[in-house]
Formats: sequence, C-alpha cells, structure tokens
Amino acid sequence: LPKNKFVELKDSIKRNGVLSPIIVRKKGERYEIISGHNRVNCCKELGVNEVPCIIKDYDDVVSELVMIETNLTQREDILLCEKGLAYKKQLELLKKINKENDLKTSSSNDFTRYAHNEYISSIEELSQNSEDSRASIQRLIRLTELIPDIQQKVNCREIPLLSGVELSYIKSEEQKIIYDYIVENKVQLTVPQAQRLREYSGELTEALIDDIIK
Repeated sequence: LPKNKFVELKDSIKRNGVLSPIIVRKKGERYEIISGHNRVNCCKELGVNEVPCIIKDYDDVVSELVMIETNLTQREDILLCEKGLAYKKQLELLKKINKENDLKTSSSNDFTRYAHNEYISSIEELSQNSEDSRASIQRLIRLTELIPDIQQKVNCREIPLLSGVELSYIKSEEQKIIYDYIVENKVQLTVPQAQRLREYSGELTEALIDDIIK
C-alpha cells in the first residue's frame, strides 16, 4: 500500500479493530497469509497480537490466484504494466488449474468468481470476473512484451497505452532503438506513429524511425 493508505488503514484498525478477517492456509506447522498482509503489518506496529482469520485449504496455484486478485482489487495505485503482468499470471494459473483439474480438494463456493461450471481458460471469461473489458485485458497483457524502459514511460503516461501496445509487437532490439530516439529527441509518440513503426518491424533503423516520426 502507498504510505498514506497504510496510515489510513492503521488508524482504522486502531479505532475499530480488524473488521475484515485475513485469509490463511496451513503450511507445515505454521500458517501462511494469503490475503491480509497489510492488516497484519498494521497490527504489528500497533502492538496487536491477535488478528481474526479464516483458514482455507488452498493449494499453491489457488493461493497465488487469490493473492493476485487481492492485489488487483485493492490497489488503487497499480501501474498499467503491473496490472498487465498480474492479468497475464492470473490467466496462466487459471489455465493450469483447467489443465490439471486441481480444484477438487477445495470448496467450490470459494471459486464462483473464477468459474461457472467450468474453469476459466480464456481472456473472455477472465473479463467477466474483472472490472476491465476483454479488449482492455488483452492490451494490458501486451504491455508485458515491452522492454522495461518503455514500460516505465507507459506507466508514467509519457507514452499512451495504445502506442505501447503497438510497440509491444516490435522485437526488443528495435524497441531499444525507438526508446533511445524518443528520449534523445523528446518525442511524444502518437498512436499513428507507433502503428507505422510496427509496420516496419524487422527493418527499423534510427534513420527510418526518424523518417516515420517526422
């Protein structure tokens, strides 16, 4: 959580206690937190030694799914590329569950948000359980194909999301050339320019990028 949100949560717990139980699972002789790390950290700082919890019999795959979903739904400051990575991982895990039929030992009531009589294995189904549309999820996942430098510019909104999506189809070596060019020339890359760059993927040089941009 951002510092201000953590302080707000801490103040709320100080006044009212922990209103929403954390979720844990048994792991060996200890318990692992699945959802509620911030609440626990607040309690530690406040000197609170007991936290209400719900114990679930989650396997590793489902535990990670719950963690990802919690991160997506509770973080207001999540960056675009972080969100894309979370969706990508969520989709991979859901497909793994579908393949291995790994939910038999878990209560079906806990996973109604993931499945309706069958396991989610597509972006279409994933979007039905998300605030983002199918197209938005696809675009966000595409951002994971960008090199880190361009991801940072997309996160800072210095490159529009749709421009980032177009650049994600260009191989990383050429993305680096594009990045160096736009930084050196202080270019605000438009979507049409990014589309043109994508058309010449595999042929891009600094001179060709300059022609396309100008």
